[in-house]
Amino acid sequence: MLKKEWMPLLLTVIAWGNAGLVMAQKNFKPGYVVTVAGDTMRGEIEDRLWQQNPETVQFRMGGQLQSFDKQQLLAFGIDQGSQFRKAGVRYYPGTLNPVSAGFDYPSSQQEDTVLLRVLESGTYSLFGLSTKERPVFFLTGPDNGGYRELVYRVRVRNGQFEQDETYKNFLIARAFDAGVYNQVENRIRNARYTEENLFDIVAALNKRTKAERKGAAAAQGSMLRADLGGGVNITGFRSSGSSADAMTSASFQTSVRPMLLAGIALSNRRGVPLDVLVRTGFTQLSVNGTATNGLQSISSSLNYIPIQLSVLFYSSKHKSNRLFFGPAVNYNLALGNPKGTTTFYGSGSPVEDPNAPIYLSNQGYAGILTGYHFGPHRLEAWLGFSSDIIPSRFLHLNATSVAVQYVYRLKGK
Repeated sequence: MLKKEWMPLLLTVIAWGNAGLVMAQKNFKPGYVVTVAGDTMRGEIEDRLWQQNPETVQFRMGGQLQSFDKQQLLAFGIDQGSQFRKAGVRYYPGTLNPVSAGFDYPSSQQEDTVLLRVLESGTYSLFGLSTKERPVFFLTGPDNGGYRELVYRVRVRNGQFEQDETYKNFLIARAFDAGVYNQVENRIRNARYTEENLFDIVAALNKRTKAERKGAAAAQGSMLRADLGGGVNITGFRSSGSSADAMTSASFQTSVRPMLLAGIALSNRRGVPLDVLVRTGFTQLSVNGTATNGLQSISSSLNYIPIQLSVLFYSSKHKSNRLFFGPAVNYNLALGNPKGTTTFYGSGSPVEDPNAPIYLSNQGYAGILTGYHFGPHRLEAWLGFSSDIIPSRFLHLNATSVAVQYVYRLKGK
């Protein structure tokens, strides 16, 4: 049975989650579809972020909503955004994870007809397929013979991790054909099997300038991600003293308060898998405690705008499901700086001493942010520490804060 004080938190998380879902459902952008009959229709495409290659597409034209599955389409795309093209492909299945790799390379290819993401288009075109186990990339170009898999397989034999990097030899041959071998040889030999590295190489095969490559990369999806969420902030306190008249021991209640969140992350799509996250929101801090000698009590509740800066590292470049963690610095900006109430208990009635106020000030926390990212959803936990949150000669109060939160992605990849 949920306690009454937890109900506002539950309702907050549900409300923000529903708000995110509603906004996502209305995320239509100008685009086009090409049907198997060869008809090209312009209208609006619902941007689903497509962590996996899409099976269906929602298309709106003249107020009428249509749903197309991949059997009905040859291609579709969003203007200045994601583009997809249907193709029959052959590729090696299996994992790229050393932990779950087998003793031998996968020896047989799988056939499928899919809507491939267009990553680079030109004389040489690069396409991406996201399977449950791994990303797979394909190349088309002069005399390639259709959609050729850029083959990369892994195995663990005799305790050693081994890689079949056939894709590098294939790309070196294409670099000779394109007349850019000297420019891209080192990039190919040092390349990893990632969208970022392969895009850069294939764009060079098409002799794109650095500025053109940057613009084409941005067109595949915004590097900015916006999200909304909510959760609960739990803060515990510990007193300390450094002056002769300071209380060195006191008992404080744990503060449990709901919180709202809004954030923007800058994703490094062409480098290591990390985000730089800037987030704000709203929460409260409740400070209620009594000195162990029974002579003083403190009571205050303060509204805060938490401002958080985090650098998050991801466990995998695969965008669908992955763990993340990283350092996070929080600065809680007080909405006003009201005095708390300090009451002294001596002989007779309690006295609120105006000459010994307790101030609750802006607070800085250092900590870590971690969690699990799946599709547009994120479950997060934050742990931070702050010292001397009440700057008073009577009490030095340190805080340990834990936040558990749900975040829904509204925009970006």
